[in-house]
Amino acid sequence: MIKNDLSIIIPNFNSGHLLEDSLESIFKETVSFSFEVLIVDNCSSDHPENIVEKYPYINLFFLSEPDFGIYDAMNKGVSLAKGDWLIFLGSGDELIIESIECIFSQSLRDFKFLYGNTLLRKNNHLYDGVFSKPKLLKKNISHQAILYHNSLFVSFGFFPLKYSIWADYYFNLFVFFKDKQVIRYFDLAISIYK
Repeated sequence: MIKNDLSIIIPNFNSGHLLEDSLESIFKETVSFSFEVLIVDNCSSDHPENIVEKYPYINLFFLSEPDFGIYDAMNKGVSLAKGDWLIFLGSGDELIIESIECIFSQSLRDFKFLYGNTLLRKNNHLYDGVFSKPKLLKKNISHQAILYHNSLFVSFGFFPLKYSIWADYYFNLFVFFKDKQVIRYFDLAISIYK
């Protein structure tokens, strides 16, 4: 089994036209870390496989099968991931590779939950700085700005599907309130949210 530093998981449903922006941001330059890209598609009718075929890389995987929504797709990605760290992008979101390079250049041994900011493309606003427990009780960290260590999913399980729109929020709250010592903030834009 090949181990990677990072697994980039992209749930997709009828957003194939946006996938190219995500893939271009990931594959446009050489990086110093190993990674894989897992596109988990919910049987889209717009043929996202045609976009994926434009990127003939051995570290790009495409799975298309029925799922029960975004968190089911994210969980499938987690179960397939071979990376030490996992990040989730939406179709069309862009990963800022330079930020990932900067993060991976640090000592991360004691951390399990790394996060930074997301740049909102429509208004060029950075979302949303350091999160305290009270701040997290009011709003969520963008999942496009979080790197989860794979051991968190072993310890805490998957995103709970009973929360159809807030499963990542539930998971993040659980991590924050369980062990704040494993969390580290980076004052960097990690992704661009489309």
